[in-house]
Amino acid sequence: DLYTPNNLGASRELVESLGRAIRVDLEQLNARGRIGGLLLSAAYYGGLMDIPQLNALILLDLSKIIWVSQIPEARLSLSIRGQPESEQRQWFPDPTTLALLARCAQDLAESRSYLAQKDAKLRCIQEALSAAGMSIHNLPASLESVFELLKIQRQTQLPQLLMNYAKRSGYVTHSVLSSSWQYLHGNASVPESE
Repeated sequence: DLYTPNNLGASRELVESLGRAIRVDLEQLNARGRIGGLLLSAAYYGGLMDIPQLNALILLDLSKIIWVSQIPEARLSLSIRGQPESEQRQWFPDPTTLALLARCAQDLAESRSYLAQKDAKLRCIQEALSAAGMSIHNLPASLESVFELLKIQRQTQLPQLLMNYAKRSGYVTHSVLSSSWQYLHGNASVPESE
C-alpha cells in the first residue's frame, strides 16, 4: 500500500527537503546539484511526474519557450507507445522551475550526455537533497520512488484527474499553437513548424 506511515513520513521529508534545496545558494552547488534541484522542482511544482517528461525538459531549448499574455509556455516532445515525438505536451512552467531552468540552462547543455546515463538523474536529485540536509539513509533509491513520494503529497492537494494527467496515466494530449488555429480558420498564413 502506498499510504503507509513510513511512506507518508518519507514523502513529507522529501517535500520539506525540496523546499530547502531550492533556497540553497545555487553557486554553492555543483552543476549536478543544481540540475537535481531543477528536476525536483519540475516534478513537484511543475507537474512533470514521470521520466519521459523530465527527459523532454532536459532537451528543452529555452528559445522555444513562448510567452502568451505574460505566461510562459513550452512544448515538450514526448513519445507515445514507442513513437518518438508523437505528443507535443503543452507545459506552463511554474515561476520557481522557470527560474531554475534559466539558471541551469548551461549546466543542462553541458551535462546531456551524463544525464542520458542510467541513474544519472537520480544521482543529481540525491545530490540536491543531500545539500539541503537530507540524511543519506533517507535519500530516495530510485526515480520511481521520488515520483511516488511526491505523488503522495500532491494527491492530498489535487484532484485525481489532474494527477493522472501529470503522470500521463491514460492521457494523450495534442496542443495546437494559436497560429495553427488561425490557419485552420483561414485567418493566417501557413503556420511555422511545431
